[in-house]
Amino acid sequence: YPDRRKGTPYYADTMALHRKWRERWPDNFIDITPILQRHYDPNNPTDVQNLIDGCTPSSLRVDEIHMNSAGQKIEADAIFAHLSQRGW
Repeated sequence: YPDRRKGTPYYADTMALHRKWRERWPDNFIDITPILQRHYDPNNPTDVQNLIDGCTPSSLRVDEIHMNSAGQKIEADAIFAHLSQRGW
């Protein structure tokens, strides 16, 4: 959504919440957004714009907020790695 891009109050509030959670639960917080952003398609102009806007790449979503199977796999792999690092 346009009101959720970098530079908007919503984006600033979300980033502030992430910082708060990361400080409060440093061993249990996974900031999935940058992980998903690293998987953007540099040949997809929409993905490139999403990255500039601070959003999850559209190639990993089925709509504005829900992940497609590729996005879900990236999320699941990140969670699995996080849990495995802790021996859980």
